[in-house]
Amino acid sequence: MEISKTEVTYLDLKIFKGNKFQTSGLLDTKVYTKPTETFQYLDRNSAHPLATFKGFIKGEVLRYARLCSNESDSLEKRNSFSEKLLTRNYSPEEIASATNGLSLQTKDESPRD
Repeated sequence: MEISKTEVTYLDLKIFKGNKFQTSGLLDTKVYTKPTETFQYLDRNSAHPLATFKGFIKGEVLRYARLCSNESDSLEKRNSFSEKLLTRNYSPEEIASATNGLSLQTKDESPRD
């Protein structure tokens, strides 16, 4: 855990005083990645079932949308994730197929009941 006057990092989440704090008093959140992270995602050439590859990609993208309060942060994480998957032998088509139909809509932009 890391703490300062403007942000707190806990596990994989950074909570900080962003633009929303100035206007509405609400804190922003985004996914935090440790500097030592090596991004050793499941290699596409492994002998796992096809659904495993698609499921883990979809799960990560949904996690970014859920944890990032700003769409730009979610998109940045999603693009970085896609780049790392390409180095692990995933095709752009496979990545697009796994994320097809998933919204970048973050938790603060979700429709309310």
